[in-house]
Amino acid sequence: MIILVAIILVCYLFILLKYDRGYTRLVAFHKSIEATNYTFKTSFTIIVPYRNEAKNIPSLLDSFSQLNYPTSLFDIIMVNDESDDFSYITVNDYPLANLQNIHNKRSSASPKKDAITTAISLATKTWVITTDADCIVPKNWLLELDQLIQKVPAKMICGPVLYTSTKSLLQDFQQLDGISLQGCTMGSFGHQKPLLSNGANLAYPKELFNQLQGFEGNNHLASGDDIFMLEKVKASFPKDIHFLFSKDAIVKTQPESTWKGLVRQRVRWASKTSQTKNKRSIGIGLLVFITNLVCVLLPILSFYIPSIWMLTILFWLAKISVDCIFMYQTNRFFKANISVIRMLQCGLLYPIITCWIVAQSIKGTYTWKGRSYRK
Repeated sequence: MIILVAIILVCYLFILLKYDRGYTRLVAFHKSIEATNYTFKTSFTIIVPYRNEAKNIPSLLDSFSQLNYPTSLFDIIMVNDESDDFSYITVNDYPLANLQNIHNKRSSASPKKDAITTAISLATKTWVITTDADCIVPKNWLLELDQLIQKVPAKMICGPVLYTSTKSLLQDFQQLDGISLQGCTMGSFGHQKPLLSNGANLAYPKELFNQLQGFEGNNHLASGDDIFMLEKVKASFPKDIHFLFSKDAIVKTQPESTWKGLVRQRVRWASKTSQTKNKRSIGIGLLVFITNLVCVLLPILSFYIPSIWMLTILFWLAKISVDCIFMYQTNRFFKANISVIRMLQCGLLYPIITCWIVAQSIKGTYTWKGRSYRK
């Protein structure tokens, strides 16, 4: 058993070190393409599907109104997905000249993919950007995207996303979890083998969306507008997918307000990752799950086999230490300022919550925003 546990830990360590090295490569790449002279060029359509987001929409629209980019070069399409609160009225009443507020046209099992498809059919700009209604975008967001598009041949650009936190355990947990996922994302881009993307900060040309027939082939799945689009683009243009490595492009999103909501969100995520055809993604996800499962099982087994208590302690210490080291660089990029004590607390919680989420996802159904879905 000791040998098996050691092998799992070494594989886990190898993956994190690989992505840590990829992160360093990504930093070096972006330093090599820093802009000198710059003029605004690319036009964008920002697409935001929303459902019952009346409390969050004003902050999002405020951030749109402060964008440091010519208004002639971007417009905004907000897509109402059967909201039963004041969301639609809130958008209608907001004074933005380049804002459209439309209703979703349902045609598949995925409300969000339908909303994006509906908006793209009306988009008049060259590039499409998706974000979420509970987000806040930085003022130089479009400027940073435009600079990268002008510097490299790009068919898709994935941007950084950070959970906000008021320093509660629940919110810090989500922020750290998000940072670790962003670290893996950046690391995979550094190796030019993109693994993940986030629909809260994702851009691609409208023409490309139509060329790849949009979400056809995966719109029977409620979630995954980001990851499945990434896979489609990667299959056709593997060298033209980039990560927008800029602190001025970080989109901030709201965390779940309850642990139950967090579990539901992660079960929804699990539903899309389990359907991916990316063998590397499946393999890494399986390794992470097995590592966390070992973390949960070892203390239980130690009560029956006292001689493995030392192994249990060493395994936990090694895993948490490796996780902290891995997140150090990404944490500096996002300037999250999470204390070491909080990182340790979240490190102890993470294996338990991960295993619980996987157990819940086995049911094959989940609830999100008042709707029930099947994987």
